Amino acid sequence: AIQWLCYDNSSAQSAHRRLARFFGSLYSCLKRDSRAALQFYPQDDTQATLIATAAAKAGFAGGIVVDFPNSSKARKHYLCLSMDRSYRKPEAKTDVVERPLKGKKGRKPRKDPDWVLQK
Repeated sequence: AIQWLCYDNSSAQSAHRRLARFFGSLYSCLKRDSRAALQFYPQDDTQATLIATAAAKAGFAGGIVVDFPNSSKARKHYLCLSMDRSYRKPEAKTDVVERPLKGKKGRKPRKDPDWVLQK
């Protein structure tokens, strides 16, 4: 729901102030050396940058990790925050591991070619 803080509903409201208040109160609630991961769906890259900048101004370290960056529907943005200034955001995994398809409980489907030949 962080992305909803980026919208200005009227001229009296500011997205920058709203995000600063959110991240300031989050910073005051967390203990030392704690971490937080927030999932959000920005409308575009400027919204993601605005959110990350507001978090950095509040005193957090970290960054944005994008899961499934090449997909338009499955793309997920995670804002990884830490109170520790030496914290680095998690590195992306580049290895794709394919798992073999199995039926329920890890068994092979019943009517595979080997089963038919056994009968």
